[in-house]
Amino acid sequence: MQTENIVTRTDAEDTSQETSLKLPITDIAGIERSLEEFAGHRILITTISTWNRSSHEQLALLQRVQEELGNDVIVIPWIVQQPSHVLSGILQRGQYNLTGFADKTGEDTTQLQSVIVPSHYFFNREGIMKQSISGFATTDQLLGVLQEIK
Repeated sequence: MQTENIVTRTDAEDTSQETSLKLPITDIAGIERSLEEFAGHRILITTISTWNRSSHEQLALLQRVQEELGNDVIVIPWIVQQPSHVLSGILQRGQYNLTGFADKTGEDTTQLQSVIVPSHYFFNREGIMKQSISGFATTDQLLGVLQEIK
């Protein structure tokens, strides 16, 4: 799988701790995508799994966030340790219009140090991770963080 870098920061106040995060650029449809196409947008990546009931509920809220903030924010559900067709089916059945990624082995998402599903990672327009939330998050929580990030 090809990867692309975006910069992430472990401490939002300390710019000296920037690290590189590699993300897959093949979406759930098998189309190679460049993270450069998201440049200039705020990004919300949420790790999900089909075995976790709150992940299903979280997708509906992610869709609301995407609809409310429009093209200024890219909302990406990232399914963990499951093949892409699983997420594709969930997105189709729920009629969600989200860009999805799949991490079949779980190796890529370990870079985010995600141990709780769902977990949410918020990136600013420069690709710097500014905040994360572990566990289920409400629409208001997600919108609140995204509105603070420039």
